[in-house]
Amino acid sequence: MNIDVVIPTYNRLWAIQKVVPNYLAIPDVHRVIVVDDGSSDGTNDWLNNMRITQARLMVLRNDVRRGACAARNIGAAMAEAPYIFFADDDMLLSPGNAFKMLLDDLIGWDAEIIAPVLIFQEGFQVRVRALTGGKKEPSDLFYLYNKLTLERKPMKTLLEIMPDVSFESAQLPGLMLMRRSVLDKVRYDEYLGENSYRDETDFQLKAIEQGFRLLACPKVHLIDLHRLNDKGGCHTLDPVRYEFLCVRNNWHILKRHQQVLRKIGITMSIQIMQLFFIAVHLLNILPRRIFYEFRKKIGSYNN
Repeated sequence: MNIDVVIPTYNRLWAIQKVVPNYLAIPDVHRVIVVDDGSSDGTNDWLNNMRITQARLMVLRNDVRRGACAARNIGAAMAEAPYIFFADDDMLLSPGNAFKMLLDDLIGWDAEIIAPVLIFQEGFQVRVRALTGGKKEPSDLFYLYNKLTLERKPMKTLLEIMPDVSFESAQLPGLMLMRRSVLDKVRYDEYLGENSYRDETDFQLKAIEQGFRLLACPKVHLIDLHRLNDKGGCHTLDPVRYEFLCVRNNWHILKRHQQVLRKIGITMSIQIMQLFFIAVHLLNILPRRIFYEFRKKIGSYNN
């Protein structure tokens, strides 16, 4: 039992009831540390009841919401195991031996951070192995991400090019397994606030700056839990405020990490990158998010 799992959560009782027992059932897990970031939906009561019978569950709580970055820092400060896994409250790992596979590659490659690459909706994980491409290890550190927006390439594209082996990457999804020693030099940026957009990007670029090695693992994948009218986590924000914070946080990260971005192969000016990001989010993503929220409201009225 050499992994501590840190899970920030906010008003996602429906998800945490699935996620916490799942991690507690994994033999490699030393403790599950859940940081309740001021939930008001019964999350804290459920966690405290669960803790009565689960000695490996630690429950921490912020009385006032501080954001996922602050919650992760609080949980990390309580971790004791040699390896830490930062989880989300609405995602699971697959297959069942995922931690062993991640640890084997992390140690075998002598790296400091590793993360799954592929994300599938709940119920579709059985298709993953048949869809991986089997290509050789990529040499491009931005094999998984768009260099202009620093955002993940579409899943369909990734499935067509994905190799069968872990490979070095400049960016990773937010659910990361790492050596505890990384946290001596890198912390999450609490300035990123309510939606914590770019939290993993900032963390990973700081890690690269410190000389740490990041690995992407295609053999392990993430399962995004099926949600119905989810009002927790970042979904508590209206679409306009959420996208405003995305734009603000993106600029904050671009300014902070100009030198690191150049070091890993991005030569485009940060001003152009920010303009492209704004165009994508405000002219494409935001209208779709508003339309999606509108459809949900109409559906709830009809029911």
